[in-house]
Amino acid sequence: MAPFFPQEANNKGVSNFVSGWIFGVFALTQFISSPIFGKLIPVLGSRYLIASGQFFSSGCIVLFGILDYVEPQQEGIFVSLCFVLRIAMAIGCTAASTASFTVTAICFPNSISTVFGVLETATGLGMMLGPALGGFLNEVGGYMLSFAVLGGIMLLTVPLNILCIPANDVRTPRSGTVSLRQILKIPAVLIVSLGVIMAAIVWSILDPTLSVFLSNDFQLNSIMMGLLFLLMSCAYAASAPLWGRLADSLNDSLPLMVGGFALSAVGLMILGPFPVLNLTSELWLVIVSLIVLGASVSLALVPTFDKILEITEKAGFKDDLTVYGIVAGIWGASYALGDFAGPVIGGWLFDVQGFEWTMSYTAAACGTMAILILGLILYERKFQRRGDERDLLCISSDSLSDEAPGVGTGSSETTPLLGAENDRAATGNLTSEMCIISEVLG
Repeated sequence: MAPFFPQEANNKGVSNFVSGWIFGVFALTQFISSPIFGKLIPVLGSRYLIASGQFFSSGCIVLFGILDYVEPQQEGIFVSLCFVLRIAMAIGCTAASTASFTVTAICFPNSISTVFGVLETATGLGMMLGPALGGFLNEVGGYMLSFAVLGGIMLLTVPLNILCIPANDVRTPRSGTVSLRQILKIPAVLIVSLGVIMAAIVWSILDPTLSVFLSNDFQLNSIMMGLLFLLMSCAYAASAPLWGRLADSLNDSLPLMVGGFALSAVGLMILGPFPVLNLTSELWLVIVSLIVLGASVSLALVPTFDKILEITEKAGFKDDLTVYGIVAGIWGASYALGDFAGPVIGGWLFDVQGFEWTMSYTAAACGTMAILILGLILYERKFQRRGDERDLLCISSDSLSDEAPGVGTGSSETTPLLGAENDRAATGNLTSEMCIISEVLG
């Protein structure tokens, strides 16, 4: 949508502000609906949510293409339909993507980060091909063709998912099963989730700012700017599988997140550039910084899903479909929140402080995030060396044991920050079955 929808909206009399909200409401809806679908996975099953979500989204995409027939004089109707369809599209995509994370955990319990890295490569390819393909189809066949093609392709994936995704992952939740609130009470889960939000902000904050900066400072045309965005996506897609394999090979993937955010801070300071460094803005520095940002955001983001699962397991929660669904909802909501906040914060800072300070403030936030995760690592290792888990940052287990019979605690009084060590449980015959996971991006 990005290459052509803003112009189409302007032709209908829609302001840039409203057009931006039409884009942003997608991520906002994902943030709200991700935890809900995470809770529905044990009830409806991953296969049903993926197939129905893609079917629903494909229909909304095709209908979005028909909005071209709304008359320019009917601006209110056009805007209303845009919001309704974008919200509905986001609901379908969130159902499919949240369930796909759960399938990843079920089918590949011992290599979640590796598979997650492969999925992020597919996401990177989508970010690379989407704008180019959409712009080409719009140029060749008009506004409706791009939506008709995308909706048709998504519709074709529905029978594939029905055939290939296991159907025996439905569990009827017991009374008093584990809840979202219980998992969010674990401080380490909140810290890693904050890392997901920050990584999404780093990526999305460039959407409303980078193109204006490149146009003003280097007088680049839209083709050259598109290639620079493509370069960042290529670095992200190429590095994601490598970081995933590395994360699975380590006992603790938190140091990878520290390195990812530290490198992101460096890349942002070079991109600005940071005014205190007295660097002159050069195109080659922009290219280097975008490559660094693509690889570093991938490094910070890829280990996060498996890390949240690991934390919940060590805290004593059962390794089952309910926990997988809740964790998938937490991850999806965190990323969506960052994806929504990035453009909003970036656009405001850009207007008030300019591009250089916008990147500098974002770099400072990345540095703070790296320090926070490093503190979590040092805190955990300190008490591991002492062998005294009673002194770890704790949450009350009284409420957990009362509300969640599926939660095991190492003490009748407290559940430690990361909990007692548990081996990851086997996932039964689902592990040996072939899975095809379709990532649907708005």
